[in-house]
Parts: sequence; structure tokens; C-alpha cells
Amino acid sequence: GTVETVFAAVADRRTRLRLLPDNFTHAHLLTPHATGPGARFAFTIYTDRGAYESVTELIGYEPPVALVERTTQDDTVYEVHWRFTPLTNGTRVELELHYRPGRGLGERLLGHFARRALQHSLMVELVRLKQIVEAAPA
Repeated sequence: GTVETVFAAVADRRTRLRLLPDNFTHAHLLTPHATGPGARFAFTIYTDRGAYESVTELIGYEPPVALVERTTQDDTVYEVHWRFTPLTNGTRVELELHYRPGRGLGERLLGHFARRALQHSLMVELVRLKQIVEAAPA
């Protein structure tokens, strides 16, 4: 899809909720606006280590080339920087993950595993994004 179409799919929190992996449940909007700075949604992540409540906020918004999401989960914060580049036959989507585990020893030890789990979930989200954009009418 065009860079505008792909950006719009990620920026709209309603569509963004559809990209989440299956172990991210109870996803819902927290703000009356679904896109733009400050738009937020919440979800629960279920892992073999337990369930975690999370909130994701759109903190950077530069249509149609970039956006930044910040997710907070207890005292752990991570940001995902999305970049969109138009190509002759579609759009390149690049993600950069900034992960800061909590300060406790347990959080630091689990940080490596959490980072890998986040990377995996982002791969699922990219595949779902591709499916949604390709299924949309031209």
C-alpha cells in the first residue's frame, strides 16, 4: 500500500488493536480520539510468567513518515519508533525498539527475555499489518 495508507493503519488505534498478538487481550481505547498525539489504548499481555496490564500512548506523530508509541507496564517502559518510506511498489516499514526494564534485580534479569518477547510480538504485528493493508480495497 501507499505510505499514507500504511501510516494511517498504524496510527489509528482502532486498527492498531487488530495488529496485537493473540496473547494481548482485553484491548480497548482509553481516549475519545483514535489517532494523533495522546491517543491511548490498554491491553493485558498473558505470558508464561503471568499477566501484565499495559497502556500504549502515541507520543510522536509525523504523518505519513513516522510515529512513536510509548508503552508502560508497571515500572517498565518501552518505546517503538515506526518509520514509513515510500517505495515504487509499496512501503518499507522499519521499527526501532527502545526498552528500559524496571530497576529491580528481577526486572533486569528478565529484561533479556522480555526484549525477545517484544521483538517477537512486533514481528507478528508487522505480518498482520501487511495482511490488513493488502486486504484493503485499492
